[in-house]
Amino acid sequence: MKDRIVSGFISGVTAGISMNIIDWAGYLLKLYSERLLDWSAIFIFGYVPSSNIALIFAQLGQIFFC
Repeated sequence: MKDRIVSGFISGVTAGISMNIIDWAGYLLKLYSERLLDWSAIFIFGYVPSSNIALIFAQLGQIFFC
C-alpha cells in the first residue's frame, strides 16, 4: 500500500480490535471489572450500558475512538 492514510487507518483499526480482544479476555477471566467500552459508554450515554444494543453501540464507539 502506497497510501499512508489508508495504511494508517488499517493499522489503527487492527490495533483497536486487538486491544478490545485483550480487554474482553481480561474481563471474562475476572482480572478486572471495568471494560474499555464502559468508559466510552459513560462518555457517550452518561452511564454504563445495561442493554445489548447499548453495549454494541458503546463497543463500536470505543473502536471509533481508537
